[in-house]
Amino acid sequence: MSDDCTTSTPLLSAPAGAASISVTSAGAYAYGSWVEFIAASSAPIHAAGVMLGAGTNTTIKWVEVEIGVGAAGAEVTMVRDQMYIASSGGSTRSRLLEAPVYLGGVGTRVAIRQRNDGTAMIGWAMSLLYYASLSSEHVTDRLLTAVPTGAVGALVTTPASLWAWSPWVELTAGIANEIAMSGLVVTNTGAAADMEWEIGIGAAGAEVGVTRVRAPTSGTSTGSMRVFRLVAAHPIAPSTRIAARVRRGHATSTTLRVQLRYFNDTAFL
Repeated sequence: MSDDCTTSTPLLSAPAGAASISVTSAGAYAYGSWVEFIAASSAPIHAAGVMLGAGTNTTIKWVEVEIGVGAAGAEVTMVRDQMYIASSGGSTRSRLLEAPVYLGGVGTRVAIRQRNDGTAMIGWAMSLLYYASLSSEHVTDRLLTAVPTGAVGALVTTPASLWAWSPWVELTAGIANEIAMSGLVVTNTGAAADMEWEIGIGAAGAEVGVTRVRAPTSGTSTGSMRVFRLVAAHPIAPSTRIAARVRRGHATSTTLRVQLRYFNDTAFL
């Protein structure tokens, strides 16, 4: 096995040796202020993920987190990640990225902000997971994001029949540049059942499936979010309409939320 995609570089967290930092939204799907996690990196830095724990929230929330770099007031987003967190008192989520994302060289300032579907200003304790002077070729400097963004995902309703496909639901009418799909972010069903998602391309009513994701769910966390990754990123041509549909081994109808995760370029590694 090639060691190009392995590393002996330790995974680190910020803040180190201190409590996680509270990051607060500004209301329903409004980003709060950027919160500094690293004032100036002592080495080239790659983001690896975010640890998010329960805070002032008391109900299930869909959360979108951005990791940015640059001077205060001029931050540039490098990662846009989605996750679920339940009520305060637990439900910590660790979101590891599909590949470490290069943030910058020595002296890079790193900050985080978040927004969610709550109507009130809600804060959660967060930690940044990162590598310093990472030795690996399994890295990227491309933006990792999702569609739809700034919303709780596209809504898809499953039929009340075992393994019957739902209608296709549009995830994006098209992205101007070529992208590399990396997976789906999906809410749980609240019922223990196997699910199979299909991602398709093409005009409404004439979608063609290009890949599928198997997605088993538990019945213990209604509303919780699952991330289902493709084994290898899938390229999509510019301005291509992308849709998704689902079928599952449960004979009741339910409504799910789904987002497509992707790198904003196919040359992401």
